[in-house]
Amino acid sequence: MPDQSVIRLGCLRIADHFIAAVTNGRLKNADIGFSSFEMQLACMNSFEHIKDSLIDGQIDGAFIPLPFAMDIFRAGLEIKLLMFANRAGGIFVKNTAADINRIKDLKNKTILVPCLMTVQNMLLHKMLLSAGLQLGTLRDKKANVFLEVIPENIIAEIVENDSDNDIGGFVASEPFATIALKAANCKKMCKFDSLWADHPDSVFVLKNSFIEKTPEHVGELVKAFITSAEVINSSSSNSVLSYAETFFKQNIEIVKSLLPGIKGMFVTAKLFPAISDVETVQDYIAAQDFLIFKKIDIQKFIDASFLQYSKED
Repeated sequence: MPDQSVIRLGCLRIADHFIAAVTNGRLKNADIGFSSFEMQLACMNSFEHIKDSLIDGQIDGAFIPLPFAMDIFRAGLEIKLLMFANRAGGIFVKNTAADINRIKDLKNKTILVPCLMTVQNMLLHKMLLSAGLQLGTLRDKKANVFLEVIPENIIAEIVENDSDNDIGGFVASEPFATIALKAANCKKMCKFDSLWADHPDSVFVLKNSFIEKTPEHVGELVKAFITSAEVINSSSSNSVLSYAETFFKQNIEIVKSLLPGIKGMFVTAKLFPAISDVETVQDYIAAQDFLIFKKIDIQKFIDASFLQYSKED
């Protein structure tokens, strides 16, 4: 039986999960507080680590990519999607050492990604398809561009040491995108926002056990995330830089350069989990062969009721 006085959440140290970091910082500074429970944030190195921690019961909720959350739900883990955690994250970085100038140059190349089940990979598939290329895994006999999962914090290093130039490029979130673009052989090919403006990206999911037993705690938590998004977008908030420096653990100049772009990812009105967007993602991935993906009952997967709670005083 989980300790209902503590909610343990998993995330990565990426911009997509910044509302978790800001909320954690505000709690530590006593700017906000919860009535009768504690939030513990566990920063991990990969989405697979987060998934395993959810399954093993080490954490109770997490910030993970939308399709990844849907696939975990389909596999039987009893979770609910409570809100979109951000919008429009990530860029596609090409490996210039591999002579990647046009989309067609990615043929027979590997693309490194932090997770197979992401909206970015869906958009990448559409982009490649428009150039007559087929994205898939190494097991996919139809594919001529190959996905390989690598933890995001080491992707740029792997590309830099790719002596065979087999890697055509990679998907990166901030701050790893900015770090990569300072490295040799890395150049931005496109922002995923240009392929689908304000696309859903990461989501916040929580296990049903917490939702059912302590809905008042969940309501407070979601409200805190929404107000943290407002803090991120507040031009008068001097604490955001401090939260970012603590969370990203990067050079202060890199952190400062990230903040203007991060703000647009957390417009509060866009964090409501629009069913139409979830349907768009599900319908596309399920119709293609590049990932093994089965449809779920979206109505049973999403619970947006706590966002209504978050608007109450």
